[in-house]
Amino acid sequence: MKPSQTPLSETQSMPRSLTGTLKDYLALTKPRVATLVLFSVAAGSILAALANNLTVDWVQVGWLVLGAALVSSSASSFNQAMEIRTDGLMVRTAKRPLPARRISKTEAWGFGIVTGIVGMAILLNKGDPMGAWVALVTHLSYVLVYTPLKTRTNLNTLIGAIPGALPPVIGYVGVVGHIEPPCAVLFAVLFLWQIPHFLAIAWMYKDQYAGAGMHMLTVKDTSGRATAAQMRNYTLAMMATASFPILIQGRVHGWWDLVYLTGASAVGGWFLWSTILFQRKPCFGTAKIVLRVSLVVLPLLLLLLCLDTWITRSAGVNPVLVSILPSIPPMEQSP
Repeated sequence: MKPSQTPLSETQSMPRSLTGTLKDYLALTKPRVATLVLFSVAAGSILAALANNLTVDWVQVGWLVLGAALVSSSASSFNQAMEIRTDGLMVRTAKRPLPARRISKTEAWGFGIVTGIVGMAILLNKGDPMGAWVALVTHLSYVLVYTPLKTRTNLNTLIGAIPGALPPVIGYVGVVGHIEPPCAVLFAVLFLWQIPHFLAIAWMYKDQYAGAGMHMLTVKDTSGRATAAQMRNYTLAMMATASFPILIQGRVHGWWDLVYLTGASAVGGWFLWSTILFQRKPCFGTAKIVLRVSLVVLPLLLLLLCLDTWITRSAGVNPVLVSILPSIPPMEQSP
């Protein structure tokens, strides 16, 4: 089936079953993106408790994950309502509910409004209110900044990585109410990870993006050299950032931090290897390898960060090295 070449009417729809309708509304949430949000918010919430010697409140973690997932679903729904035309021009997105006319734009906007309001209410009531405000900034920057820029500048991937890296901050701030060094590390790791991850997707479907008028770096990079260089450089920066926790004062604790550093380096090195494969032979296959590896690398890094914090906060583990970095006090919470 060829993608639609014309904008779709809000009122056109096809008969659908209840099951089909539920599947279409689920598709509005972009489940793969929502899953990443779930893991990231959970990691931020858990790390906040561990870094501050608090007992992990799993019920609160669940509420924060649910609230953030609903806000993310709202942003995804708005995004699809704004991109019906371009989605309809690409094979990979033409079967989404809106371009395929199974859901109207009005329904998508309504779904986004409801999920956004409910998600914000949960975050305001089940965690520190600062987490809800971070979620609102994430939502607005994704919908009002990143989405329009996709058809205007190839910097959209870099700019879109900012709201994409905020979910763990939602979880962290939702627990303790302020930003601390571990929270900043989470944000930076996720920000840097996103660039090679999304460039891999952009290369795999570069012809479709070009046909839809989307300004991706890969559209004009016929040789793949610029794309490969950015993949490699951002992965190296991610690896360096992932080692930062053991440099924070009082965080280098002997054998376990060496285990953490070794593990993080191995995971990052695997990601780097995949980008080098792409650099040697830029094609759909090697880009797909980068994409698949990235989907395993991120949860492994988040797990290692949480394990490192959990183990090194134990009273039985003594620091053996002094950090070269000064202590970074947390930001004061607004009254």
